[in-house]
Amino acid sequence: MLLCSLLTWACAFSPLPLQEPTPANGLHRLAAELTHRTAARRAAAEEAWKVYFPSFHKGDRDKSLQRLLLTAPEIQIPALQWIREQLASDRSTPPPVRSALTLLERVIDSAGAEALFELLPLLSSEDAPLALQICIQNGTKFLHKRAGRFLAGDDVVLARAALLSIVKNADLSTAVSSLADIPAAAVNLATADATLERLTNRPSDFQSFLPEPWLEDGFCTPIKLAQFWEVHPDSRSEDLLLNWFFNPNQSFATQLTFLKAIEANCAAFRWKKTTRKLSPLLREKKPGPIADELAWALHRLGEKNGDKFLLSGPKERVKLNPEDWRARLALMRIEVQLGVFKDAYKNALRSIDKLDGTRDMRRVTQQDWFYAARAAAGAHKAKQLEVWLLNAKLTPEQIKVARKLPEFERYLGKGAIGGLLTVR
Repeated sequence: MLLCSLLTWACAFSPLPLQEPTPANGLHRLAAELTHRTAARRAAAEEAWKVYFPSFHKGDRDKSLQRLLLTAPEIQIPALQWIREQLASDRSTPPPVRSALTLLERVIDSAGAEALFELLPLLSSEDAPLALQICIQNGTKFLHKRAGRFLAGDDVVLARAALLSIVKNADLSTAVSSLADIPAAAVNLATADATLERLTNRPSDFQSFLPEPWLEDGFCTPIKLAQFWEVHPDSRSEDLLLNWFFNPNQSFATQLTFLKAIEANCAAFRWKKTTRKLSPLLREKKPGPIADELAWALHRLGEKNGDKFLLSGPKERVKLNPEDWRARLALMRIEVQLGVFKDAYKNALRSIDKLDGTRDMRRVTQQDWFYAARAAAGAHKAKQLEVWLLNAKLTPEQIKVARKLPEFERYLGKGAIGGLLTVR
């Protein structure tokens, strides 16, 4: 791809041939074939530039832009040539080339990015950041390395533009190293947050550790740091995340973000210390709105305090009214979700036996039957499992979900139950 692009550029600045004999073989033959093949498109691009770019340059963008884009990518050739001519003209002030850059942003390829990169020192301080962004966005990994020199340059605006573009477009090792290459003094809060957001949107197994200055108070917004750490765990985040989580002056959504980050980082934490700090929230007389989410997080991490909290309410309602089948089925659902299958099966069986032969049996929902089937599967009660699966009347999409649940694994492809868990 890169070879073809370079050959196309080599052909672009040679005169259009009338009818030349094709070289016998090799690279020259390929170049000649490309020249012949693209001659008409390059000519069309030159004509479109002459006809439509003047109005595009003056601000009449909609119609003229569409006409120019019809000749992409060849339209980048006259666009770059026009920028060169503007920069070479004898002017007391930098020439206005923003319109051509706006067009190049839509059509430029890697070879064009290399050509534009060479013009960066000549561009005005207003146009250079956009041009650099275009180069990095469309350039190769070699250009990304060369663009790294702007990170430590004297131009802070260019340094920030380089950082934001590199972390979004370069390979992850280059992206992460760019955080250390740019001086902390050159990074403002908006740039730091945007950088973290772009790295957060690039999840991978690559270990992304932030430089120490990025962890200082006020360098980044806590919410952006938490979202980053949820994707890229870091043992240094423990104390910061806990402090932010316990801040009373925050919304439920913000506190939940911190909790998710804490859970994602727990493998790197001294988790017993963390649970000792978090578990008391579940023992308060009036637990806050985050309590349920915290309990589920603790459950996923194997902490029994979470299970106890989640079961306490449903168990209390059953204790107050043992004959309330709705309360017992609600408890059964929670027990299934927590993996307490034997207890869940007992509650499902007691509720269903009580309703057998009554009108209330019609009030048992398909979801209730499905959770009862899960309880029977987890408790290895095949007889009830088959009946309850039939009553659940699972759709093909629900069957696909059920097949991924561990409690059904032993029954897949076996007998009547396996048939009920097969999408036909």
